[in-house]
Amino acid sequence: MRELKQTPASMVESGKVVEYGLFQSPFKNINILEANIYPDKKVPSFLRKYRLKEWQHYVLITDEISMGFVISDTHYMSMSFCYVVDQKTGEYFEHHREKLGQKSRLSRELWDDKCEYISPDYALEFHNNLAENKHEAKIRIRRDGNKPAIKVDLTMHEDLENIQPLITVLPISENRPLYTHKAAVAVSGEVNIGKRKIVLDAEKDIVLIDVQKTYYPYKTHWRWATFAGYDKSGNLLAMNLVKNIITDDETYNENVFWVNGKLHPLSAANFIINEDDFMAPWKISTTDGKCNLTFNPVGERADKINMGLIVSDYHQPYGKYSGTMVDSDGNSYEIEGLHGVTELHLAKF
Repeated sequence: MRELKQTPASMVESGKVVEYGLFQSPFKNINILEANIYPDKKVPSFLRKYRLKEWQHYVLITDEISMGFVISDTHYMSMSFCYVVDQKTGEYFEHHREKLGQKSRLSRELWDDKCEYISPDYALEFHNNLAENKHEAKIRIRRDGNKPAIKVDLTMHEDLENIQPLITVLPISENRPLYTHKAAVAVSGEVNIGKRKIVLDAEKDIVLIDVQKTYYPYKTHWRWATFAGYDKSGNLLAMNLVKNIITDDETYNENVFWVNGKLHPLSAANFIINEDDFMAPWKISTTDGKCNLTFNPVGERADKINMGLIVSDYHQPYGKYSGTMVDSDGNSYEIEGLHGVTELHLAKF
């Protein structure tokens, strides 16, 4: 099993990544822009930032709806979306924005800092406040044709005394880090969709948190899978699996299983996908045999961008997981109809 290491005071010192691996607690100083990703060249930080891709992405899971929303910044293009799926009818709608140039702001760290994408008719604001064991999200989106207005106020309860988030720094290449912070947490607050009002219950409603800051190469790809929900015994279960450009993914990966907030590392991930039909079932497993899942999509959020040098072919199916997961102590858990998403992304950016 991979070791959970003591978290360094800073991610980068004297231009070099201090240590790669899986860490016990969130970084106090995510100073990733100080990493010299061109060891043989003197490249100022204001130019290095154009290779940094960062986002904060959330999946809200309730009995009534699921909702995905993001603020993303490639440092030459900003993007945001907010989609809603009715869990009973399958009805889907999405608000989406993208803009060349600076429009979004991402948190430098998670202890007390903010993210925002703001325009007159579309605004997402996130406040990361791990000092008080929470994140807050405010969404204000006006009606657009047949797409209803959205007004959201959420408090996501990342209690570090009881939740072990996924904190990892992985090597893309020499001194070029991939950083992520992920967790599945209780959520309270209110969601208004047009005239429909949904009051959230922290005893049963969940948010999947995905914070990413990475020096991706110009051409990249990944496959991602995640879910969260309660099993029949009342355990809060969640999973995160990724297959990306890291070659030594037995040693360096972000693959974990959570049981009631406790993190259990997993080995390398395998995805079997019908790439002619992303709505066909996905087979997802790990090489240690602790994950054997089938993901059955019920819908998809997809986007294609082709601006010459900037290309993105993005698919995020949403649906239900079934199968088995095994924790580090050998306990097996049945996964039956838990909600989640998968993702396949091919990009030049």
